[in-house]
Parts: sequence; structure tokens; C-alpha cells
Amino acid sequence: MGQKPDKLKLQSPTQDTSKDQIPEQFDKTKYKYDEVMQQINKSQSQESLLISKWGFMLDQNFGILLGQLISKQVQLVNLKLDLSINNLQKDGVIGLFENFINLDKLQMLIIQLSENKLLDEGVAGMIKGISQCKNLQHLQLNLSFNKITGDGANLKPLQNLKNLVMLNLNFERNAISQNGLESITSDLSSIINLQTLKLSFKNNQIQCIDSLSYLSQLENLRQLELQFQSNQITIQSFNKWQSDIKNGFKQLNSLELNFEQNNNFKDNSIDKLQLSGIAQIKSLEKFIFSLSQYDLNICQEISKLNNIKILSLFEIFRRSDVTNCLKILSKMVNLRIFEIVSFYQSREDQQVQKIMFKAKRLVVYIQA
Repeated sequence: MGQKPDKLKLQSPTQDTSKDQIPEQFDKTKYKYDEVMQQINKSQSQESLLISKWGFMLDQNFGILLGQLISKQVQLVNLKLDLSINNLQKDGVIGLFENFINLDKLQMLIIQLSENKLLDEGVAGMIKGISQCKNLQHLQLNLSFNKITGDGANLKPLQNLKNLVMLNLNFERNAISQNGLESITSDLSSIINLQTLKLSFKNNQIQCIDSLSYLSQLENLRQLELQFQSNQITIQSFNKWQSDIKNGFKQLNSLELNFEQNNNFKDNSIDKLQLSGIAQIKSLEKFIFSLSQYDLNICQEISKLNNIKILSLFEIFRRSDVTNCLKILSKMVNLRIFEIVSFYQSREDQQVQKIMFKAKRLVVYIQA
């Protein structure tokens, strides 16, 4: 991309500007910039700001200009930017977020940057800029449909955000492998006050998830959601992660795991899947688990989670195993609510209700 251009200055929309005074390639940038400037002027004293300019293929210059404009909004507490389906790339994203240094009051930041041709270097620059917002508590980044590997994304500066308690990162459809996953999870393990962490790695190139053990170092974590649909994760790697959990996640209350459509979970080794690490999390009360199939062994493993009060399963049981699986799960002594997420109501529903009612469990059907 070359060197980042110097700060750009465009005339106010109230001034008389003719089209031939602006290079043709900047017409779209200036038009959208003027729209944003007018929007901000109308809400100058407000603490919340929403800017949505998705799908216009805006280039790096718009990102740089927008960053300069936002840097003056020092009163902001909540900021949401939807810049999906543009062409900001590395320089536009870095230019946008390096101006966040003045946003001392910012507490909630929600960013949509899917489909912007982002690489790791752009993510690293963005994180460096965001880490300047010292009072940030809630951060949500949608970085899906880009070209991120994770190896050089460098999320470590987030550890400087001592007030950050909620983090939601979406890396769906990038180019992340096990090396990238290790870099990301290792960096995140140092955000010591984090209470809620949501990570999506749908449709990447991940086979090994051993590095998830880094997350067990987050001693204040209460809610964890991990989405790994459509990867190539092996049962052996899943079990290795379980054995590495050990005494981690001491305050974890809610855990959601989604491993649907992992080809390596559909082979004959599915009956070897273990949940021994999760069983050691004494504080865990809610467990949401999604696989492409369940069998008696998996139900036996789930039944060992003695402290679970709310259990939610995506209902793709082998039909011959339904009754036996439910009999096993009904023996979970602390279970109070059993949720089944399904595409349809099956013939076995009455049997499910009968078994669980007898065990004094509430059954909730959620239509997918």
C-alpha cells in the first residue's frame, strides 16, 4: 500500500465546492465523509454515536478522515461503527483507530469490519489504537470475511485495558490455523479482569485446539463462548485440551461450545470424546453444547458434570439412542432445566417429556 498519506483536509459541506476541485477518486469518500460530519454535528453533545457506512467500497482515505473526525468527540461513552463491505485495508483501519487516544470516556465500542481485505498488520494497528481507550469496558469486533491468519495480529495491547470485562471477537471465514489460534489465545490470556469472552472461529483452517488451555488462566472469567463450526478439529485435540484445563476457570459459570460440521468429529472416534476437564470446573452451572451428533458415550460424559443446572443440547441424536441418552441425562442430580434445540418436533418428544418429568426436570424446546 506504500506509506500512509498525510492527514487529509476536506472543505466543510457548507462551503461552495465544485466537483472539479476534488480528484475524481475522492468523490465517494468526500460525499460519505460529509454525511458523517453532518450527522456528528447534529449530535455534538451526545454520549452515544452510531455511524453506519457499509457496502460502499470506501477506501483508506475515508478511514483516515473518519478517525480525525471521531478524535474530536471526546464526550463519547458508547460508539458503534458499521464499516462492513468496504475497502479500508491496513492504512484505513490504522488511520481510523490511531486517533482514539482522545476518547478517555469511551466505555463501549462495537465495530463491524467484515469484508475489508484486512490482514494481520491492520488488526495489530487497530488493537494498538483501541488500547488507548483506558476506560473501555465492553469491546465487540466483527472481523469476519477477511484474510487474517492470527500469527501477527498482536492482541497483547488489550491487556492495558484494566476495565475491560466483556470481549467479543468474530474471526469467521479468515485464514486462521492452529498457529494463529495459539497467538490469539496466548495474547488474550493476559486480560486479567475479563469476565465474558466470546470467540468465533467458524470456517477457518483449525485442526488443533490445544492452545485453548491459555484461556483457563483468566481467573475472573464467568462466561465463555467458543464457536468452531466447519473446521477440521480432531477428537484427540479436543481431549488434549480437556486434560490441560486442570484447575483453571475457577469462577466460570456459563460455557458454550459449538463444534458442528467438523469433519473429524464425524468419524468412528466420536465415542472417544471426553469432557473430563469441564467436569473439574466446580463453578459451572450452565452448559450449551453443539455437535453434529450425540451418542451414549457423550451423554455419559455430560452426565458427569454434576454441578450443571441448565443444559442445552442441539438435538441430533441417533434415533436408536434417544431414550437411553435421556435416561442417562435425567440422573444429573442438580439439573433443573434441559433445553433441546431442534429443527422439528420428533416422535420421541413424549418419551423425553415423560422421562424428564419423572426426574423432576423442566424440558424446554427451542425451535432452530
